Amino acid sequence: MKIGHVLAAILLLLLQVSACKVQSDKPGSTSPFLDQGWTQEQRQEFYHKSQGTRLIPLPWLLALTQKGSTEPFLSDANVSRYRFIPDAKHRFNEHGLPVGFAVTQIPSADDPSKTVPWVGWSCAACHTGRIVAQGKTVQIDGGPSMQNNAAFVKAMLEALGETIADGKKLEAFAKTALDVPAPGPEHKEALKKKAVELIDRITMKPAVAQARTKCGDPAMKRKYMNANFAPTPDWGFGRLDAIGRASNTVFAPMHPCNLDTADGQVSIPKTWNAWKYNWVQWNAFVENPLGRNLAQALALGADPKTIDLTSIGWLEEQLHALQPPHWEDVFGPVDSKLAEEGKELYHMGRPDRSVKGGLCAHCHVPESRLMKECDGKAEWTVAMIPVSEIGTDETTAANYTARLKKSAPDSGLPAQFQPAIAMAAITSKVIAERLEAQKVPEADRKKMQRCRTNKWLNAKEYKAPTHEGVWATAPYLHNGSIPNLYLVLSPKEERDKQAEVFCVGHDLTYDPANVGFKLTDQCPEPFKFDTTRRSNGNKGHEFRNAKGCEQREGQPGEKGVLGCELSDHERKALVEYLKTL
Repeated sequence: MKIGHVLAAILLLLLQVSACKVQSDKPGSTSPFLDQGWTQEQRQEFYHKSQGTRLIPLPWLLALTQKGSTEPFLSDANVSRYRFIPDAKHRFNEHGLPVGFAVTQIPSADDPSKTVPWVGWSCAACHTGRIVAQGKTVQIDGGPSMQNNAAFVKAMLEALGETIADGKKLEAFAKTALDVPAPGPEHKEALKKKAVELIDRITMKPAVAQARTKCGDPAMKRKYMNANFAPTPDWGFGRLDAIGRASNTVFAPMHPCNLDTADGQVSIPKTWNAWKYNWVQWNAFVENPLGRNLAQALALGADPKTIDLTSIGWLEEQLHALQPPHWEDVFGPVDSKLAEEGKELYHMGRPDRSVKGGLCAHCHVPESRLMKECDGKAEWTVAMIPVSEIGTDETTAANYTARLKKSAPDSGLPAQFQPAIAMAAITSKVIAERLEAQKVPEADRKKMQRCRTNKWLNAKEYKAPTHEGVWATAPYLHNGSIPNLYLVLSPKEERDKQAEVFCVGHDLTYDPANVGFKLTDQCPEPFKFDTTRRSNGNKGHEFRNAKGCEQREGQPGEKGVLGCELSDHERKALVEYLKTL
């Protein structure tokens, strides 16, 4: 064989070794997928299965153009601008909607005997991620989306507002949205009225007006009178406060003082293996999967009288088959010697100071049991750590536990109550009514709820998530305040020095050494994450040389200190091991 042929063969082999191992059968998508246990059909159905949520009528969204432009609002470029993921037309996506956008038939307000298709979000909108690895875009099912939900909705409403105020745009919009070749003044006026109602409902304008005029609580009154008060602030990329939004949706109609700013935004968590957790959400307050998913759907506009719980159950069931992504399928093999050192630190502690449960496993490796009395599958008892111990930003947990709500007359609730009490009661009532109305067999009811009650907790604590696939879930901590795994293992001073302000969602290029998105603060303002702002704190979960740090290793933390400072080599070893999980 000629030398040139040998070199060509070697080059080809190197290219094959370094390439991502991805599924190439990808109809309806622009990105390669990893092998995570789903078939392409499963994936596509999951992407667009309805939870019953509603955002905007489908004909409106398809007809809407961008503000200041005639380009479609749903153009791939505009969808990608807010880091949602475009998807092509296919069997489960007739209209070519982005990943996680689903269509639900809603009874018409004008004629209840007819239905109108509405677009809402489903699980995949938040729980489908993308990274750029070795120049290739990789789509990660169950990973955190980098979407800017609040900015997308704001832009959509601004585009709608401009449309109804611009005669030429309104004419074109009405033709498509109403499917009327020559819409008359009555068509346009009716469309304008409905558009204003939609804008007001989403922005909660009537609730804000009610709060400003009828709430008698002095502290809340001062908050409402602030010109910048908004129920939904700009959460930024890759984060949202679904619990705060749910609280406003459910409780604001009860009493004018119940409206508040949903500013406890969190980084979107992974979903693989989350179905095994005995408690879910970052602050670990709900145990029933149907209760959790129902609350989320209600917050996004689902109708409790018509919501399809079997559809929600199907979505949850698919997560049982979803596997975590594997590092080697994207970046190739790890440094096995270094990873072995990291494994010892993780599970056993330092060579000269071995501790039960190691530096990490005592919190992040849960006890597991088989639910033989239910579905025979595993249940993991996750560690729930008080904020006083873990020391991370408390805003999310404090908002949930400390923001007491006021009841409406004759509601059956105490005059003032914790949201957990009411959410448990409300979701339990809807679950019972809808399971009965849908005639769901008893065995399926147990399966959908994993034989659990619908108890909601009210503790100021965060769960310690398990680490399988953690490499694909940057940024880190519950609020996404640390850009990579290396800095998670570093003291706050080092975090501040390297990443007091950093970019999220701007450049999806992944850093395989430190494990996280490429670290920079050079990006447009909307992509910047400032750790000095409310709910953005990057303190806590620290290995630092504080008094008594040796005694903290393998034990509950104290004021955010988990143990003594790790050397550069120890941090790199732990990061290398985390790649293997």
